[in-house]
Amino acid sequence: MEEIRKLIKIVSNRAEKNAFGVDLDVSTENPSLEEQLYVGARDGQYLTDDNASQGLYGADSTDHRFRMLKSRLKTKLLNLLFLVDFKENTNNSTWQNEQDCENHLQRAKILLKCGEYEMSEKQVNKAIAISRECEYTHITIESLRILRLIYSERFKPTDFYRVVEDLNTMIMVQQKEDEANNTFSEVSMNLRKSMYSRKNTLEDAAVTIGKLETLYKKTPTFNAYDKFYRLKLMYLEFVGDYSGVVATTAEAENLLADGKLNQKRFDIKFNYYVRTYAYLRSKDFDSGLKTASNGMEYFDPESSNWFSHMENYMLLALHSKSYKLAHDLMGRVSRNSYMEHITEAAQQRWQLFNAYLSFVIPSESAHDVINFDNYYISIKEYNKEKRSYNTAILILEFLHYLKEGSMDRVKDRIEGLLAYMKLHFSDPGLHSRE
Repeated sequence: MEEIRKLIKIVSNRAEKNAFGVDLDVSTENPSLEEQLYVGARDGQYLTDDNASQGLYGADSTDHRFRMLKSRLKTKLLNLLFLVDFKENTNNSTWQNEQDCENHLQRAKILLKCGEYEMSEKQVNKAIAISRECEYTHITIESLRILRLIYSERFKPTDFYRVVEDLNTMIMVQQKEDEANNTFSEVSMNLRKSMYSRKNTLEDAAVTIGKLETLYKKTPTFNAYDKFYRLKLMYLEFVGDYSGVVATTAEAENLLADGKLNQKRFDIKFNYYVRTYAYLRSKDFDSGLKTASNGMEYFDPESSNWFSHMENYMLLALHSKSYKLAHDLMGRVSRNSYMEHITEAAQQRWQLFNAYLSFVIPSESAHDVINFDNYYISIKEYNKEKRSYNTAILILEFLHYLKEGSMDRVKDRIEGLLAYMKLHFSDPGLHSRE
């Protein structure tokens, strides 16, 4: 059921509503078994195959009726992926543009197989116009290959030779871009794989960045620049050079303003997110707050990216003691109905921020905001997914019980915090056992 639940989440969030008569809300009074399976998986009633089969047929998941039902639903959900819409209320619509290109090409291929060369050519020309504007090299090449076939079949030698020459040029461009992509993918993989791998890769990564920059200058396409830019940012963050991160993002914005980067492809949201985070890590809170505020216009409130950016904005407000601003940001987050679509871990982080905020704006106690008994992760039950804020939970408990005057609990939390730090925040043997 895991795959079905993931597919339902994708199509229910992004597919066009009621497209081609598909009712994603399933509001019928007498739903079919297929609709019951859909709703049960969507609402968390059916988490496993056995749960679903028992609920629908009173049998285990090996029952052939259930297996056929599940297969039909999964096929329909996969078909709905073609209706997924990537339109966003931002200046960066690269996913939607790429999807439009692919849709035109798919239509062109079908028309071509039906012998409709003229209509196929029109669809290809629409795809190629977008792909050139957005620098989708791979789509441009595929489009040119289709045109090559069309002009050959329609006996148009002048157009044929023009397309062949263009195609050969674009293939050489793609070879350079593939070289940059392969290099970037290998080094970024090794940087993110493990701490051991990262230590062994950092020195080589600095050399690779120089090579990617040289390649970009020789082949000044957006795809080549993007690999250089992203690897450089990754490297600077890993070595803790946050001033370098700020400088790199500022340089990218200057290139964008000068028309040297493709405005339809450059992810301005990512650039603002990275720079805001760099200011946070370097404790330049004033610059960070200004950057976070300026970047808000690029983030769609109905997206997980908006909440991620708001996390950095919130932390900057708290660290700079701008508590009125922090309270306003928390209000904007809590009023955003998209909150229910972000991950559970992200929701818990906002719950944690709210609990900390309660100490400086005491409209409610931390205990009212957060249930420590449910939230606290003991040392033995340490969860890697929560390792980034387990310490924050322990400190929050300490502050709360200190404020309440529960000194026995304060003592317990001090001992728990020290034990946790020794176990997870240091190399073996760094702290003494006394």
